Amino acid sequence: MLASKQGEDRNVYTHLSMYGSMFTDEIGSPKLPVYVLNFIVPPEAKVVSATITNMTTESYPLEYPIFPAQEPASCGLDCDPPAFVSPNSTIYSSNAPWPQENINIEHQGYFDGANNIVQIKIVPFQYLPLSNELTFYTSVTFELLIEQGFDNGIISQRKRIAKNQPMYEEVLSKLVRNPEDILQYSTQPTIIEQIAQNGSLPYYEYVIITKPDFFPAFDDFIEWKKQKGIDIGLVSIDDIANQYNGDEIFPGFKIINEPYWSPNQANAGKLRHYLHDAYIEGANWVLLAGDVTVLPARLGTSVNTNADTINWKITLEADNYFADFTGNWNFDGDDYFGEPNHDIPDYFQEVFLGRLICSSQEDITNWVTKVIKYEQNPGNGDFSYLTKTFMTQADNFQDDQQAQEVIKHLPGFTHEIWEEGDSYSPPNTVGPKGADIIAELNRTNYGLMATFNHGGSGGGNSGIATANLNITSGPQYKLDAEEDRDWPSAVHEENDGLDNLLNYDHPFIIYSLSCVQNPYHLTKAIGNDSARNFGESFTVNSLSGGAAFLGTTREALVPYTYQMFSSFGDLISDPGMYYTTHLGIAEATSKIWGFYNHYLAYSHTLIGCPETRIWTETPVYFQAEVSKT
Repeated sequence: MLASKQGEDRNVYTHLSMYGSMFTDEIGSPKLPVYVLNFIVPPEAKVVSATITNMTTESYPLEYPIFPAQEPASCGLDCDPPAFVSPNSTIYSSNAPWPQENINIEHQGYFDGANNIVQIKIVPFQYLPLSNELTFYTSVTFELLIEQGFDNGIISQRKRIAKNQPMYEEVLSKLVRNPEDILQYSTQPTIIEQIAQNGSLPYYEYVIITKPDFFPAFDDFIEWKKQKGIDIGLVSIDDIANQYNGDEIFPGFKIINEPYWSPNQANAGKLRHYLHDAYIEGANWVLLAGDVTVLPARLGTSVNTNADTINWKITLEADNYFADFTGNWNFDGDDYFGEPNHDIPDYFQEVFLGRLICSSQEDITNWVTKVIKYEQNPGNGDFSYLTKTFMTQADNFQDDQQAQEVIKHLPGFTHEIWEEGDSYSPPNTVGPKGADIIAELNRTNYGLMATFNHGGSGGGNSGIATANLNITSGPQYKLDAEEDRDWPSAVHEENDGLDNLLNYDHPFIIYSLSCVQNPYHLTKAIGNDSARNFGESFTVNSLSGGAAFLGTTREALVPYTYQMFSSFGDLISDPGMYYTTHLGIAEATSKIWGFYNHYLAYSHTLIGCPETRIWTETPVYFQAEVSKT
């Protein structure tokens, strides 16, 4: 789709978009759609190049030049929008085709231990800037050059409970564009009926890791999952710490003596190695129950760095470290793990994982009650709310109409979008106010909420800016994690906290595109003056709120977050898929299917149960009669 729009430099540009695409991101260069495609290749084969061998094209003259790619915007409460970057004069004054290469290799890794997948980026356009002419590739043929010797660690020998194998097969068939080659190139696990307990620590199909003091609070949760036919159990982080030395998955690249940044940090490598062993024995689901006072977090590094360039925003709490067992997170042997090029992290996961930010048994009990209500009988039979969405949108999110783009990927839902007004920068902001949003959520029940807003945690508060963050001189309004924790620059309101929600029988889910909503080191128990962060408050603070929160431990990046949310929407809405409504599967797969971003692969996480399914249709009752014989 072509559209013309004025840039911040007051020049008019052509904006080009295509459904399901990302965009080229070299700052100042022409911003063109790019597709991210996955292909399964032979085990242990390394893809060294991708080359277009044939194409058919169509050319179009343009009225205005292509808009230049901009710096991704952080959406924290204390962040100003990045300055506009003008078109790169070297590129735009030339008639050399842009881009020079339309295809490249983005990533390669193993899904489910032994399925070797290469991720390719294809730009189906070339732009001649000086003559302002656009060439569209209507069809493309390309070839991959491979050689033996892929660096990541393949896990060929692993076990799987029989009923779970179709789940992995379906996800793999969705991931790759050449499913016809799966049978030839995939390595199947050994199928078992149940997991054998032959080690010093137990293994389960669904393993919950926490401290022993919290075990009793999971009794009802475990009983419910067992009724669903799931082999589930608890394992103590203390026992794991005593049993393992560290992350020794790659013997020459061990992670044992770690730099200290939080309580339990020394146990991060030990936890990963235990989960690696549990996966080999048949584990599929993992719930980590605790913030950093209870369980470790892995700090993944968003750039290739050293001690001179490290800072808080580029080191991210990255739970996919505990779900990826084929990536080498310490390839270069330094103290900065999971660097995009210096190390060899893998974004294709082996298990599906969620975390619960909890610091007491009461926290867990609150959450368990809501999860069971959401899965068993949401709304006490009033199911109609489950397929309604409520979205808040402001500032540069609204300028890009990101919510309006995402709803195209959620066709089974009806949508309510609240914005700042007719534009994202009205001169006299009147809302929406945080209290207005709480009132609407108490008045009308919704199954899914999304926040296209700036956000943050720290300094004894957490929340999202519902209107006017650093855009005009008007008042700022905020939806708080807790009623009595105000952001200093926002207008004080009554009843503007998540703890003012009254939806006790109608738990819902939040997908957040806001910054720093669920950091594990800024919680009620640590680092935040006894205040809860947004994701923590929503899931465990009381019996209102919801069953799951999908959000960021660090920065969220505009526009990448809405593109990842679109991928998530496509996955849960696909009528041909059965398993992708599991939250853990949808969250993990949305980061690698039609999408790629190293930063968000780390920072966006699931707070909740990975096995929980999101409701995408209105449930109906059925009756079953069972005769004992």
